[in-house]
Amino acid sequence: MRRTTQKWISLAALVCLWLANPVPVLAGEPVLTTVDTERAVATTPPYVAMLFHRLTGQPPDFDAWAMASDAYGAANSFDKDLVRREKATDALRAYNLITFDDPIIVDVPVRLSSYSRMRQGFLIENFKPDTFYSFSFLGRDYAVVPLDLMDYQWLSFENMPALESLAKKIETDQGQAQMQLWVTPVSADKDNPLQLNEKNYWLLSGRVKKLKIYDKSGKQLIWEGVSREEAAQNRQHVLDLYK
Repeated sequence: MRRTTQKWISLAALVCLWLANPVPVLAGEPVLTTVDTERAVATTPPYVAMLFHRLTGQPPDFDAWAMASDAYGAANSFDKDLVRREKATDALRAYNLITFDDPIIVDVPVRLSSYSRMRQGFLIENFKPDTFYSFSFLGRDYAVVPLDLMDYQWLSFENMPALESLAKKIETDQGQAQMQLWVTPVSADKDNPLQLNEKNYWLLSGRVKKLKIYDKSGKQLIWEGVSREEAAQNRQHVLDLYK
C-alpha cells in the first residue's frame, strides 16, 4: 500500500512539472555516448518511390519494378517469367503495407557552427529554407522536403558539464558531423515536379519527427530531440499508463 501511494505521489509531481513547463518547439538535449546501439537504418530509394505513389494514389508498374530487380536479372531465360511474377507480387505486398505514420529516415552528413557562448549552442549550417533530400529510383528523382526544417536548426547545449571537450572535438572535426532525420510524410505532388540541375524531382513533403546528431565518425551520439507533437504524444502515452 505504501509503495502504491509513493508511486501516485511521484506521478503527481511529474504531472505538475510537465504542466509548469510547456513543451518547446524541439524537446531535445545533448547526449554523450560511446556508441549508439539503436541507430536506425536509413530509408531506401525504392521505399521513397513506393511512398510517393501511395501518397498520390497512383500504383506503380510492379512488373517494371520486378524486371529491374537483381533477382530477375540473374535468372535464366526459363525462370525469368516466374521471378518477374514473384517479385511483382512482393512489390505489391510491400506497397499495400506502407502507412503514412512510418517516417522517412534521412542519413546525411551535416556541418555544425562553432559554439556560441552567448546563445549556448550550435547551429546546423546545412539547414536552409529550400533544403530537400533527394532519392533516385528507376530513372525518377524524388525530393523529400521537411516543411519545418528551420525550426530545428539550433541545437541547445546549455549547462552541459562536458561542453568544453565536446566543443573542442567539433572544432577538431572542422564542424563535420552525421545526422539522422525522421520525417513524417504529409503529402506528395504528382503534377508539378521541381526542375533543378536538368532533373525533375517529384516532391514529398513532411514534418520533422525526430533528430539525432552524431560526431564525424557517426558512432558517438551527441544530441537528440523530438518535435513538439512527438513530445506531447510521448507525454500522453505515459499518462495513459496510469489511468
